[in-house]
Amino acid sequence: MKRLLVVFALLAGLLPQLSFANGKVRIGYWTSGVSLGYGAVLESQDFLKKRGVDAEFVHFPDVNAPLKALASGSIDLAFGAPVAGVFSVASEG
Repeated sequence: MKRLLVVFALLAGLLPQLSFANGKVRIGYWTSGVSLGYGAVLESQDFLKKRGVDAEFVHFPDVNAPLKALASGSIDLAFGAPVAGVFSVASEG
């Protein structure tokens, strides 16, 4: 639990420093996997909103969908997206 709080604190500290075209941070996660815990907690507890981050949560039914969306620029962040998978999907176009 302590590790999770550290991750959230780092994320909350980083996001306001980034600039996004429409002012929203698009966060995607797979709703049936490990990333569900991170995404659901952030979304339901308004963790980011309380810290001034305007986040839009995008739910994906497929395990590889967040990787494809991240590679195409449809979302800005994804939970549970391994770097090797991101590069693999990006190289496939």
